Amino acid sequence: MGSQFAGAKISVVLLTGLVALATLVNCNTEGDILYKQRVAWEDPHNVLQTWDPTLHNPCSWMRVMCNSDNTVIRVDLGDADISGPLIPQLGGLKNLQYLELYGNRLNGSIPAALGKMEHLVSLDLYSNLLTGTIPTSLGAMSRLRYLRLSQNKLRGAIPPSLGNLMSLEDLELHKNALSGSIPASLGNVKTLNYLRLNGNMLIGTVPLEILSLLVSNLVELNVANNNLDGTDRESGTRVMGAHSSAAAAALFTGFLALATLVSCNTEGDILYAQRLAWKDPFNVLQSWDPTLVNPCTWFHVTCNNNNSVVRVDLGLAGLSGPLIPQLGGLSYLQYLELYGNELNGSIPAALGNLSSLVSLDLQGNLLTGAIPDSLGAISTLRNLRLYGNNLTGTIPQSLGSLTSLVKLELQKNSLSGTIPASLGNIKTLELLRLNKNSLTGTVPMEVLSLVLVGNLTELNVAGNNLDGTVGSTGWRAMGAHSAAAALFTALLAFATLVSCNTEGDILYAQRQELKDINNVLASWDPTLVNPCTWVHVTCDNSNSVIRGFGIGRSIRLSDSTAGRTENLHGNNLTGTIPQSFGNLTNLVRLELQKNSLSGTIPASLGNIKTLKFLRLNGNSLTGTLPLEVLSLVLVGNLTEINVARNNLDGTVGSTGLRGTMNV
Repeated sequence: MGSQFAGAKISVVLLTGLVALATLVNCNTEGDILYKQRVAWEDPHNVLQTWDPTLHNPCSWMRVMCNSDNTVIRVDLGDADISGPLIPQLGGLKNLQYLELYGNRLNGSIPAALGKMEHLVSLDLYSNLLTGTIPTSLGAMSRLRYLRLSQNKLRGAIPPSLGNLMSLEDLELHKNALSGSIPASLGNVKTLNYLRLNGNMLIGTVPLEILSLLVSNLVELNVANNNLDGTDRESGTRVMGAHSSAAAAALFTGFLALATLVSCNTEGDILYAQRLAWKDPFNVLQSWDPTLVNPCTWFHVTCNNNNSVVRVDLGLAGLSGPLIPQLGGLSYLQYLELYGNELNGSIPAALGNLSSLVSLDLQGNLLTGAIPDSLGAISTLRNLRLYGNNLTGTIPQSLGSLTSLVKLELQKNSLSGTIPASLGNIKTLELLRLNKNSLTGTVPMEVLSLVLVGNLTELNVAGNNLDGTVGSTGWRAMGAHSAAAALFTALLAFATLVSCNTEGDILYAQRQELKDINNVLASWDPTLVNPCTWVHVTCDNSNSVIRGFGIGRSIRLSDSTAGRTENLHGNNLTGTIPQSFGNLTNLVRLELQKNSLSGTIPASLGNIKTLKFLRLNGNSLTGTLPLEVLSLVLVGNLTEINVARNNLDGTVGSTGLRGTMNV
């Protein structure tokens, strides 16, 4: 009896220990907290379907991340279309580091209990429908680096306690209904990089303590669209009022020179003015927000280390409308990529002021008017692509001053007049495409000489009215200068200028014979002399075509004596297998299956010691499988022979078995 009692006591102790160790049940576990939050929300897309209360460990749930101790450290539910309140119990997630709930339809107030999350690094609740005030308790989260509560309906004052967040880098409270003054305590946060308070109802002035952060880590301070002293509420310009004292005013003036706080001529203002001039049916420019003073945060805009705009990438964005002259004020811009839109109007002469520009890509739009002479002043320009527009007038002589230019593409416009001899000054030029215009005269000797003494590898003037060419044929032909016919003949041998027997002509002739309902071959343009630029064509270093691919399942254009694959299966080929295939001594795969081939299998195939795959199934072949071919299994590399579904002796042609005759 005593031993049984002692055993029972041991079992009770053990059971108590197991309960303490297991995470199976406790109404305060992380899993229970998250499941209660799930119940409080509406989840129309079943994003939270895996949040199953019968699975005691939430680490297995989608959008929940745990550490090695199976403790929840991250919840990612941004843009999940969930709605409903935040429950106070979330404050019980003691080890949570990231709470990402942005871009939903959360409502109600922010629970004060969230301030208990002492390990929290990022609290992202922006773009919801939250109301009420910002809890003072949030100032207790000493590890917090990112606090983003923007674009809600929060009201009341900004808690001074936020000045205790000594690790905070990003404080975004913009586009709410916050009132009162800006707490001077925020000046204690020396780590702060971004302070965005714009679009509220704040009053008073910007404390000097905050302005002083501009000489430490603060790179953006945005207080536009408030009721601050010295600012214009209605204009939406990014202006700030200084502290009332004269000393502060002087300091503030200095800060303005350091920070991107205001100027109606800043890069952000220029780009926003361009946005207003365009129609943007797909909201590509939605992030181009005039209340965000630094355009470096906008999509499709790239800046350098000095926060100057160096690149604008808006190709194929569905934009329409004119280019504004103010774009010429983007002094540091290097790449202006606006190709493939529906931009109209003329090219502003002011673009010639872009003294750092490397690439101007305006091709494939609806631009009209002349090419501005001023573009010739951009000495850094390497790529000038204006093709596929409705440009008129002559090619400016000034383009000959672009001594760094590599590509000049003006084809498919309505340009007239002669080709400027000044283009011959551009020794760096590699591609000169002037085809499909209304150019007259001859090709200047200075330009032709670039083929020999410069870097020019492609010169295309087809489809013009030049002397010695047939403008209507579309051939890539050129007329030589009357005094330089002999030299021109030599140049034709060096350049890819045209021949009706070139690889490009061969491929284009093949295109004409094919039906291409999906426009797979749209890039196979006979006016582009070098087929190496065409999609589905690969060239070697000598600009010779070595491969065509991506059309159907497989098209390989290779020299039959050097090729490693003959893939002709699945057609309606008839006749016999050529004996000459035995000469393909580098062949690895021979696939002729699923045709209507007849006759015997050539013994000469046994000469191909490199052959690994021989697939002849699904034809009407007769006879036997030659011993020479079978021997490749033993003395060669052959790993697969398939002759099923033929009429070979010793096989059952109708069974579909991948069988061969036993020898």
